[in-house]
Amino acid sequence: MQATDYMNLPTTSESSNTSMIICESSNPVSQKLESTASQNQHFPNTIEKLSYPTLQNSFEDSLKDDVKRFTSQMVPTFDFSNDTEDVSFLSQFPLSSKESVVECEKVLQIDCNIKEKLKNMFCSIGGNDGKTHLRRILSKTFTNKFAINCSWTGRAFEKDVTKFKIKDLLIINLMKGIIKNKYQYSDSTFEVEVQSWFRTAKTQYDRTK
Repeated sequence: MQATDYMNLPTTSESSNTSMIICESSNPVSQKLESTASQNQHFPNTIEKLSYPTLQNSFEDSLKDDVKRFTSQMVPTFDFSNDTEDVSFLSQFPLSSKESVVECEKVLQIDCNIKEKLKNMFCSIGGNDGKTHLRRILSKTFTNKFAINCSWTGRAFEKDVTKFKIKDLLIINLMKGIIKNKYQYSDSTFEVEVQSWFRTAKTQYDRTK
């Protein structure tokens, strides 16, 4: 090695500094790798948990879950619980056929407890005024498609056509008591508002198509 070659070699201090620079520049990568390795340690546990989901084997449990999802979207249910009777009753809403209305009416006739729970549920729906509150209750109680075939008296505009009469339903009278007491509605005002909602059911249904 010639003397000029020694002049080009870095000094001990320079070599040390160079080594430090290399180490420092590699630290972020090293830290990233360590972080990734640390995160990967949790993967087996996560996979293990995902491999053993909780299964709902019973039909009743499945029905309760469906009702929970429905009622969470519909209205707060307050007094209703997850017992079989409550779940069975709530699963009918919104009422979509004559048969479902008849079944609902039967329950309301014999079970004062469920009737009171339904009343509380209707009250909880709320609205800025009586009209809004009533329309919100009706929209949660009947599907628009079924409401097309209903009317206050059972009569239709078309000749020789009959509709499902809702005037004397217990569930309608339950709504009437709530709206009249809270908003000082007269019987006639309540009747007009209900008829109006059922008349617009087809328009509302067509909008959802």
